[in-house]
Amino acid sequence: MQLASNVGSTIGYFQLGGYNTQYNINNLTNTKATIAGYPAEYLQMYRHKSNILGFNEGGYCMYYDIDTVGGQSGSPVIKYVDGKYYVIGIHIEGSSTYNIGRYITGNIYELVKKYK
Repeated sequence: MQLASNVGSTIGYFQLGGYNTQYNINNLTNTKATIAGYPAEYLQMYRHKSNILGFNEGGYCMYYDIDTVGGQSGSPVIKYVDGKYYVIGIHIEGSSTYNIGRYITGNIYELVKKYK
């Protein structure tokens, strides 16, 4: 999606966390993160904070026990540190045992920077 103006300079934006930042796969397991979005069953923003449980073998997906509901796919997985918000992943699916997010790997990081 391309916007006609730079809305980030007006309303702000999250910092990008992930593979080449201090908020990377090596130090995120067993820390807290938040997902915030607009689930289908609610008429307002919903957020929940809980634990990142780990990463898949390839390191491109993270597993967490952050509560989500239908409609939140695409919501950011957010790490709040020292007064700043960092997006470290994108929520992609849920299950009865854990939820899954796409971790900000090198490819994702470069793609976001390209369109920033």
